[in-house]
Amino acid sequence: MNLQPVIDALTASAAFGQVAAAPVSLGQPTVDTGKAIKTLLRDSFLGNFDPLTLGAEPTHPSMVYQLVSSGWLRLLGHAIVHTDQYVFYLRAEKYADLITVAHSVVTTIESSDYAIEVTDMLVDYDDQQKLYRCNMEIAFTQPVGNGALPAALVYPLGSDSAETAYDNCDDQLQTNRYAVVVLTTNNDLHPLVATATNALKGLQETPAHQPMQHQSGEPMETPGGLSMWHSVFFNRVIV
Repeated sequence: MNLQPVIDALTASAAFGQVAAAPVSLGQPTVDTGKAIKTLLRDSFLGNFDPLTLGAEPTHPSMVYQLVSSGWLRLLGHAIVHTDQYVFYLRAEKYADLITVAHSVVTTIESSDYAIEVTDMLVDYDDQQKLYRCNMEIAFTQPVGNGALPAALVYPLGSDSAETAYDNCDDQLQTNRYAVVVLTTNNDLHPLVATATNALKGLQETPAHQPMQHQSGEPMETPGGLSMWHSVFFNRVIV
């Protein structure tokens, strides 16, 4: 199965930051999420902000962040997105200060250009340290490839052949199926899906191939503020 005509047609639509074949082998994600978080939030804590532990005698409000899980979402063995899960530990001497800085963190990360979202939050009081605290769970997700969004990722779903209708028992009608995954952080998922569908419907891979058709499409869940849509297309050829 040749993915290049599908990739070329989607690229020509000029709607995507990247169009690529979803790989089977896994490399390193493009963005160092720890460094990205440090850059996004450093102004909110005036230096009282570090991974794993604060320095001696920290002032507050303060924040410690910890990477708790990291992994790929794969579809039929093909890498689609990578998600790092963090826990943010915020501390403040006054409740009002804690709420202010927590709101600043949420606003900053969810309005960034990255696919980051708060997935859970807990607020309580530490009697021993005499500090108000807020623990946040964060999902930071990025697509495979160069990390650019919106993205269209393509991978083969396989092929099947109908029983021959010819006396020579050689020629069969083969159906090839392709998956296209559209990813975005904006409220433009459905227009992007429509663009991808219009780019591929009627695409003729070679003169021997029947024009490509759309078979199905559905949204899929993914963490990190990403919207994802999985579409299936197919074409047929005598083999």
